[in-house]
Amino acid sequence: NLIGGQPEGGVGLAVPIEDALPVLELLKRGQHPRQPWLGLAVQALDSTLAAAFGLPGPEGALVTRVQEDSPASRAGIRPGDVILSFGERPVADPLALIEALRAAALDKPVSLGMFRDGKRIALPIVPGSMP
Repeated sequence: NLIGGQPEGGVGLAVPIEDALPVLELLKRGQHPRQPWLGLAVQALDSTLAAAFGLPGPEGALVTRVQEDSPASRAGIRPGDVILSFGERPVADPLALIEALRAAALDKPVSLGMFRDGKRIALPIVPGSMP
């Protein structure tokens, strides 16, 4: 899983062939691909959850868990935060976060737009390499 260490709830994702071929070439050369990693688990928001958090609609990725000693924990992200953007890219749902993270550079800071305690905030995060 590209966001956190352990998969949540049996969600499967297809990998486009144009993403898989470069990884295959690395593996053939005995190298391992480095994937951007945040160290958190998220879930989609429905209308009920969005209303409970004071959001206008069910958009974003609700943080459900933060792994210790991860980029997310070092950035100060907490369970209950709702991620609304990753850099310049809006995060409509967990899949949008995965797509934005896939395009991110390793070890380069990016701003996470979030909703916490009724307020919009921005936190810098540096995606690391998946352990």
